[in-house]
Amino acid sequence: MNKSFNASLQLLYLFASSIAFATEVVVDGSLNDSGWQSAKRNTVNYQVVPQTLTKVESNFSYQIITTDHGIYIAVVATTKQPLRVRTQENDSLFTNDHIQLMIDMNNTEQTSYVFSVNHQGYYYDGIYKQNKELDLDWGNQWNFKTKVFTDSWSTEIYIPWTAMSFAIQEQNEFGLSITRYDESTNATYSSIPANASMNSFLTNFNKQKVEINNQSSLDVFPYISANRDIANNKNSTDIGAELFWKPTKSQQLSATINPDFGQVESDELVVNFSAIESFFSEKRPFFNDNQSLFEVSGPESLRVVHTPRIGGESYYDEDYSGELDSAIKYTISSEQLDFGLLSAFESADSGKSGRDFWLLRGQYRLGANKFGASLNRVNTPSIERNAIIIESDFNYAYSDSAELNFGIIRSDIEQGPETTSDFGWWLTGSTEPSEQHNHEFSLFYWMNRPEFIGDQFV
Repeated sequence: MNKSFNASLQLLYLFASSIAFATEVVVDGSLNDSGWQSAKRNTVNYQVVPQTLTKVESNFSYQIITTDHGIYIAVVATTKQPLRVRTQENDSLFTNDHIQLMIDMNNTEQTSYVFSVNHQGYYYDGIYKQNKELDLDWGNQWNFKTKVFTDSWSTEIYIPWTAMSFAIQEQNEFGLSITRYDESTNATYSSIPANASMNSFLTNFNKQKVEINNQSSLDVFPYISANRDIANNKNSTDIGAELFWKPTKSQQLSATINPDFGQVESDELVVNFSAIESFFSEKRPFFNDNQSLFEVSGPESLRVVHTPRIGGESYYDEDYSGELDSAIKYTISSEQLDFGLLSAFESADSGKSGRDFWLLRGQYRLGANKFGASLNRVNTPSIERNAIIIESDFNYAYSDSAELNFGIIRSDIEQGPETTSDFGWWLTGSTEPSEQHNHEFSLFYWMNRPEFIGDQFV
């Protein structure tokens, strides 16, 4: 029921968008609109996998149109033999011919939004992070169509600015990369001479000028459900809502009350015989949307924020079992400074008081360099436990091919009359002395005890 409801809302939104912007471009995959006739066609590509960086002409061509509402991108990929049709799923990586867009809306060379479609009409979206990880759990509303011809296939993509959080000013620029996996040659071609495994990948993005006026948006997703338990002769009713409000293009407020995550797919079953805990990815829409600011990780399995812990059982209180009551998230960004607040409140079973989660995160950007600090607090009234985690991290881009990451973290755990304090630090780095060589290193130290890692939302 929830899947159908959310899918209907998305289809309604995209249908309304296509009507509102019909005077600009109709997203149908044909590229016959007058707007494309005047848009510049780019034909230069580079072979990036295998990493020869050889310049080629017209493996694919692309055109870009930016408006006050969003960005239109048209891509035409040439083919030399019939394309293979394979069983595919949305929100999973493709193994056949496909196009991938990466957009660095803040032009910070640290993260980018990812949008990908294949010739069969399937898609995935996510966020590419500076640590070379692609998070496919992020998703938003965008539109695309594909068409297959005798010697080529084309796709037309529309991404509204409201789908992405950014602090871009008027007449500013963003970074863009377009890649195509060519199944006939088993090679990947890109609009830039770099691939995602290179340190210089994000710094090589093409720069696009754009003028975006302040836009506000408000999305509310209410729900109501009624259940009848015939076996126990019981009735139950739930009501709740999620709210996503963007008063300006650089601010976003999200809130949820009595959320229903019945539409979220369950985690896979994992049998783990190691001493290292398995971390499941976050699939709940509220915690995935506009979350990249809060995500800080270190070597091995260190995560400063791991939201799947919210609304679940507590490993340090075996009798505790709770559900998420409400949560709120606020982020604001400027040209160099980002700030965010995330708080969540649980209701516990068996008459106990639920846990409270609070997180403050600030981040200062100077080019490709970044300094950030986080303050976490988790209160567990059922066992009179209060935890405070303070963390700071620094990313230094020494050059386009070398970078260093340094972080320190400290925890103070108060439980009854006792207070336990621990700390840790990490230093990681990578360098690319040549196009064929890449070197990475990591040094870290922290107290591997439950008191240390237990309340970092982990």
